[in-house]
Amino acid sequence: MFDQIVEKILQKHKYDFVHTKKSKSTMLDVKNYLQKNKKNCIYLTDQQSDGKGQRGNAWHSPLGNIYCSISFDNFLDIKEHFLFSALIGVTIQMTLKKFDIHHIFFKWPNDVFYKKKKFAGIISEIININQTTSHVIIGFGINFSSAPEINKYKTTYLKSFSNIKSIDEFLLVFIEILFFNLMEMKKGKINELVLVFSKYLMFMNQNIKIMCSNSIVKKGIFRGINNDGSLKLEKFQKIENIYNGSIDL
Repeated sequence: MFDQIVEKILQKHKYDFVHTKKSKSTMLDVKNYLQKNKKNCIYLTDQQSDGKGQRGNAWHSPLGNIYCSISFDNFLDIKEHFLFSALIGVTIQMTLKKFDIHHIFFKWPNDVFYKKKKFAGIISEIININQTTSHVIIGFGINFSSAPEINKYKTTYLKSFSNIKSIDEFLLVFIEILFFNLMEMKKGKINELVLVFSKYLMFMNQNIKIMCSNSIVKKGIFRGINNDGSLKLEKFQKIENIYNGSIDL
């Protein structure tokens, strides 16, 4: 029943929906689907065998949690594709507000926390189908029924801090809000998305340490993000824009 309801919702937006019991990686599934069918889709699986998180880290993917990837027409400048990740993060937060759940925060660039515990992660990839057609694929995992133990930070899962009964209940609300927010983005209302994301950023105006993708560590005061998603790091009263990396906890 859930799959049929989602398919009906997505028909309005010209999206296909695929729901499988097992998958190696929903990111790979969406990429293959785009190349074969030339149509946007949402790919949901109950269990992943080779899920990936930020910077190629393995994403623990047991049965009972949410593993999903979504493709979008790449209608933004390449420097702004971070906004698609922000779209997912803000939509997760707005969905939880519908269930009267607050204290949802974002750790730059792609982690979602309840209070001081991580429960969701987001990754993104750009794929060119041909010379003229480009898509952004956003993958996200949400700890719904369980959470892995991580040495670097505390984790949690939705059922431990909410009364949401099922993954289906969460996703039906999520999908409706997602496409509303997407339409707002297409209307050019990007600043509003950045403002919401910025308002709930962790470590704002605090001293932070950033592990950059080239293994360089940078330290300074976190002064927010730009519209393209880059982090503003202040050091010696000068701002440096950081495009790749993660805040070290």
